[in-house]
This record gives sequence, C-alpha cells and structure tokens, in this order.
Amino acid sequence: MLASYGARRDTARFPDPDEFRPARWLEGSLPKESLPFAPFGNGPRFCPGRNLAMIEAAMVTSVLGRAFDLAPDRSGPPVTERVAFATFPANLYLRARPRA
Repeated sequence: MLASYGARRDTARFPDPDEFRPARWLEGSLPKESLPFAPFGNGPRFCPGRNLAMIEAAMVTSVLGRAFDLAPDRSGPPVTERVAFATFPANLYLRARPRA
C-alpha cells in the first residue's frame, strides 16, 4: 500500500509538503526513509504483475494459516526495513507450529 497521503503531510521529512518542488528529489537532501512504500511502483509504470502477486500472497498466507499456528519470534534483533531493488523487512522471524 502506498502511504503517499501521510508522506506528503510529514513536515519533518518533507519541508513544505504542499509546495510543488520536483527538484527536491534531485537535491539529495531527503533520506531514503522519506520515500513512500511502493513495492509495485505507482503511476503509469506500475508493475503489471502486482495483481497476481497480491493474489498469490493471499493464497500462501491462507494455506499457511490453516496448517500452522504462527507467532512472532522475538529472540532476534528488532525488525527493520531493507531498501534495495524492492523494500522488504529484515529480521522478521516467525515460529510455525503444526496444528493438530
């Protein structure tokens, strides 16, 4: 989900959020954490496979949810985000116990 509405209202990360200044993205003054979460892109160049990916993710989650009891594993380091070609969680661990 693209959280652009909230990102555009965050004055701590986006000075003058309602001002049209496309050059702000070229200045290099915004940290990577300022970018909104857009795993499939946005606008006219969004990922054409996003609908299939969302259906597959829902199906895998439902199959695992029926077969296992899932609980967070908090024994590791805190969960963070890793920004590379795509944004994904780091240190996100689950414990899976088969259901009887």
